[in-house]
Amino acid sequence: MVSTRTSSIRPATSEPNGKRSTSVPSAFLGSVGLSVPAGERGRGVLEQIWSRPTAEVNGVIGGYTGAGFKTVIASRASAKVSFRLVAGQDPDKVSAAFREFVRGRLPPDCRVTFIGHAGNPAISLPLDSGYIARAAAGTRRGMGRPAAVIGSGGSIPVVGDFKKILGMGSLMVGYGLDDDRVHSPNEKYDLTSFHKGIRSWRASSAPWPDEGNSENVNSEMVNSEVTGETSKGAC
Repeated sequence: MVSTRTSSIRPATSEPNGKRSTSVPSAFLGSVGLSVPAGERGRGVLEQIWSRPTAEVNGVIGGYTGAGFKTVIASRASAKVSFRLVAGQDPDKVSAAFREFVRGRLPPDCRVTFIGHAGNPAISLPLDSGYIARAAAGTRRGMGRPAAVIGSGGSIPVVGDFKKILGMGSLMVGYGLDDDRVHSPNEKYDLTSFHKGIRSWRASSAPWPDEGNSENVNSEMVNSEVTGETSKGAC
């Protein structure tokens, strides 16, 4: 374990309310043929996804990889790794801790080279934010049912720049289904989600009748946010 990776994580101040029925691992993972989650021991599958950092090996290359097999001793190997960060973590410190972790386990006469890529700190938003309340209410109007508030994360560096440079958070709302298979070769998007998403966003950003002459929230929509960004690297 990279010992410094989770030392600065800020504890969650409140818990999202969405999809509690999927807290059973087999219910959440069954659609992809799995039943036991990987990750931190003693933490539920939804807690890991919503509010905990991750470390992933995205690819490994080394030795003979062609057809059949050969008794080749690999002289070189490479791996691509990434980390999803949560609020309170510094991407530079996480990267440094990972490199120290790898160097401390190198066999004699071996050496390692690191090629770093982009890294951004995570941003978190209090669940009692008025912008989340507005988005949830607008989504209820557009979708015809209450919105489930869940944690989420993604590699969207511009969100961190908005916060760092402009001092503004970002409220990012997406409308889709669990089986959309986002980023997969057979990704899809239902037109129903598209149409209901338009209605939901309109309801979220337009003034409501009981607000009198209050300012249109659409002019302030960059104001709350995603819960995670990713620091990526290869070694």
